[in-house]
Amino acid sequence: MARADGSDDFNDNSKDPAKWGPDSVVGQGVLTETAGVLRYTSSSGTTEDSVNRLWKGRFPYNTDWAVQVDFHNSTTVAGPLQVNAVGINLRSPTSATTYLFHEFYNSAIGGGPARAGIYANMGVNGTSVGGEDTGGVAFTTGALRLSYNGTSHVLTCFYDEDPSDGYQWLYLSSFGLAGSGGTYNGNWGMDPSDKFFLSVFGYSVAMSVPAGQMQLDNFSETGGVASSGGTPPAPTGSFPFAFPSNNELLTRILSLTGNYQGVSPVVPQRAYDFDVAQDESGKIMSMGTVSGVQDGSGNGDLALNLGQVRTVNGEPVAEVKSSFSGSADGMDASFKSSGSFPLEPAAANGFAITTRNGVPPLEVAGTATYSGKANGIPFSGKNEPLAFEAPPGTENNVKQDWSLQLDISRKVVRGKESTVASATLVLPDGTTLQFPEKTVKYSATKGYNLAFKKGTNVTVVPNVVDAKTSVSLKGLIFEVQGSDWVPTAGTITYSFLGQKGVEDLTDFLAP
Repeated sequence: MARADGSDDFNDNSKDPAKWGPDSVVGQGVLTETAGVLRYTSSSGTTEDSVNRLWKGRFPYNTDWAVQVDFHNSTTVAGPLQVNAVGINLRSPTSATTYLFHEFYNSAIGGGPARAGIYANMGVNGTSVGGEDTGGVAFTTGALRLSYNGTSHVLTCFYDEDPSDGYQWLYLSSFGLAGSGGTYNGNWGMDPSDKFFLSVFGYSVAMSVPAGQMQLDNFSETGGVASSGGTPPAPTGSFPFAFPSNNELLTRILSLTGNYQGVSPVVPQRAYDFDVAQDESGKIMSMGTVSGVQDGSGNGDLALNLGQVRTVNGEPVAEVKSSFSGSADGMDASFKSSGSFPLEPAAANGFAITTRNGVPPLEVAGTATYSGKANGIPFSGKNEPLAFEAPPGTENNVKQDWSLQLDISRKVVRGKESTVASATLVLPDGTTLQFPEKTVKYSATKGYNLAFKKGTNVTVVPNVVDAKTSVSLKGLIFEVQGSDWVPTAGTITYSFLGQKGVEDLTDFLAP
């Protein structure tokens, strides 16, 4: 096994490709070798940003090794969201969600006085098994050290408060990687021949970091071996997500597109037959007939804009807004109307959206405001309650089932192997949108943050881009089960057909 003990004092002011691999960047974080140090900067001010720079040497599971680096962090943070850190990140070669990081942080999370400290934490298959925090410290310049025992498989974290007078290491905590030993432990599931990945990193949330405030220096390692290639693993595979129709607590998105036939619930009762279409922004349009009614041109085929469907307090609501001018039974007639009708599940005495056995008849209940004239005689009503039972068969038009197929794979992009993600979304009305492939990054602690928008509607010819529909997956964490990656945490935000919802992604996983 070739030894690869190495160091970098960053004094040549350029990244050494023989020592460092690719940077893994999230948001607007940047690592720049300049002024004899490795600086972390971010111009964001609002997002979560980070950079991990991969050391090209690898670290054996079955032999001793050690890594250390100096740090400086003189940032000023303010609550309740701002936090940052610089440090060392150790990664498993077999699991993208198994890690240990050792860092110096500066935090104002939760409000109160800003605080700085040394922190180390270990996670196994996406779950933190514990860590140690010094609490508030007064120094801004120091050093971090990881020391690994290849026999006991215990990693020990140290720090130094002032490396200018020589390293004097203070114990922080220890972590057992084979399921025992150390203050904290977890089984990394590694074989004797496996080798760790290690990177240095900078991280910040909701703040800009100007040059000179966060930096690393004097990186060194002993016991490492020459790299055999590869990059830290990232979850890949095909992952189906579907809206669970039987969970009434989740925000539903309804499609009302279909044919509606029946008799109007108000006097004079008239038979109607309408084809209703709901567009990508939720607007509802109809074409059809009402007995005895013609438009201003004497045409019995009527075209009406009926309003829109949108999400209010987590529920779909039909907001009716319509007008008409023509004749009814040969007499001049006109009207304007507006109303709000929550489309709630039948169990809440609202709009039943399924045809399962035992579901009561469909009902619509809400309030309406209207005005008009019939044969010159005015009529009106304001915020009047209106409830009616929909005709049989109508329930087959109302659909809420939708699905998302997420595909993540490794691919060569511009001569470099990267992780890419694409998605296919099938809406409740059957419309299929394909979102283009994009390069993504996976964080062992934060998972994937994926945003899909401007998908191509492949259901129509010619295909068109839908600018109104979007789906985002935030904090999408995976763990390995058998030989497969399985999502275990995340938040999904979905917006289409004029409605939107935000839910726990695990509710959308098949049982």
